[in-house]
Amino acid sequence: MSRDLQDTAKYCLEQIELSIATKNYLKQTYEYLDMMEIENPTMIISCVVMTAAWVYANMGYEFSKGAVPDILGIPENENNPDTVIRITKRYVKMQHHELMDAIIGAFNEN
Repeated sequence: MSRDLQDTAKYCLEQIELSIATKNYLKQTYEYLDMMEIENPTMIISCVVMTAAWVYANMGYEFSKGAVPDILGIPENENNPDTVIRITKRYVKMQHHELMDAIIGAFNEN
């Protein structure tokens, strides 16, 4: 197998792993939100976007604004879709449920 083909295959596998991980953690996010009886749309969107950014960061990928419409299932907006969304190391190091608690807690403080 040529080097280019190997690189392409590796990239495809990494993207599949990223998709599966994102899907699994988004499922956990929805379950968490349901369990906590969260209905505030802003809180829900914040948890969904932060979950995706958290998955990407933990897998060593950059999460850009262009990925947000895909994650939320809405039509893409052309406003700087390649702008990277970074989360702090504090959040990256958290367990998923701790991240959700921190986001919900931030809303409840206001």
